Amino acid sequence: MPHLKGTPKTGGRKKGTPDRATAERQAQVAATGKTPLEIMLENARWAYDKALKLTALLSGPNAPQGDEAQALMQEILKFRDTAQRYASAAAPYVHPRLAAIQHDHRSEVGSAIRPVLIISGRPVDLDNTDAPEHASKAAAGRGGTRH
Repeated sequence: MPHLKGTPKTGGRKKGTPDRATAERQAQVAATGKTPLEIMLENARWAYDKALKLTALLSGPNAPQGDEAQALMQEILKFRDTAQRYASAAAPYVHPRLAAIQHDHRSEVGSAIRPVLIISGRPVDLDNTDAPEHASKAAAGRGGTRH
């Protein structure tokens, strides 16, 4: 029977504790070498360091010019992109996800503030016969075409 709201949970595995199979698998992966997380982080750091070294070369006193500088910049962007992809893959294991938050915007007197939608653009004249046929039908709510 599920526990009632406000009463502490009794018995069973505590939240976040892995079961025996998961714990054994994690121990086996750790015992055989680097974990996938360690490899992702190592690759992200390597690519990032490589990009920093190339950036220093590009901004140094003997910096290449012209096509050579452009090729070096492409190389920097490639390493930065690689670092970002590995960091993104590792992030869920390192940083917790933020919970969704309901925003309750209130004025100084306590009343709810409603969002205002401002639409700008050219108004459609439904009586204009020069307007395209699909625009007048869609604006009138009688559109026969599906998008």
